[in-house]
Amino acid sequence: MEFLLDDEKLKTLLYAADGQALDGLWLALGNLGKSIDFPEIVDNNFGLKKDIFFNILKKMMENKHLLLAETTNDEILYDISINDILARFKNAFPASEKAAESIGAIDVGTWLVIYEADFCPFRPVWVWKKENGEDYLDWA
Repeated sequence: MEFLLDDEKLKTLLYAADGQALDGLWLALGNLGKSIDFPEIVDNNFGLKKDIFFNILKKMMENKHLLLAETTNDEILYDISINDILARFKNAFPASEKAAESIGAIDVGTWLVIYEADFCPFRPVWVWKKENGEDYLDWA
């Protein structure tokens, strides 16, 4: 799916999610079509919301602002391609809000912050630049 957000909408969503656990981004996407102008209300279209979520993750990872670490061992995935990491994430992602509920989470937002086996396989590690140019890793 082609990236559907212009720079201004993306900036608004990233501001809401920056430095947060991944549920921050998921919840911020609910504003598309409501307080953020968009052709439809994204909360009413799970597939679209999921596609936009993964497109934004990919963009942040390509811009080296976000890394993902495995939930099981907190190992940051440096040696795996972004596409492969996101493919693994998509494969584990609930098929719907009801699917998240059926495995013990309240909803997908909650699933994204349960860092245990059988739930979200990755946790975000935000990359910030220090004044000296070194990376500072911020685990959400």
